[in-house]
Amino acid sequence: AGRASAVLGAKSADDCELCPLGTSAGASGQSACSECPGGRFSGIRGLMECEHCSSRRPFSTAPPGSTASDNCTCIDGYYKDLTRGGLPCELCPTGGKCSNDTVVAESGFFMAGTTLASRCSLLTPD
Repeated sequence: AGRASAVLGAKSADDCELCPLGTSAGASGQSACSECPGGRFSGIRGLMECEHCSSRRPFSTAPPGSTASDNCTCIDGYYKDLTRGGLPCELCPTGGKCSNDTVVAESGFFMAGTTLASRCSLLTPD
């Protein structure tokens, strides 16, 4: 398990504590827990390494110190399609602008349902 000692002059493993959420031990023999870097998270105390967001949700990232896979959001150009469970992140559709898990219709397009963008066309009176 990922442990570090906050005790100066620790004499045994009993002086070590499990690394908290959002951190990992990084390497055996390390004296302090390290914050998970961007793109990784630690949702369990005592991890040796923080888990990659992309291992659970391809094309996603997270801020440093993330404590759960829920902190992983789609990278720019991808969105979270809730109709498919949000896993994995989907490539942004033509006519959409994708950022922070969402898709927004660009000029000349409109939303059809929750995720699809369709081209606007001119309507003529009857």
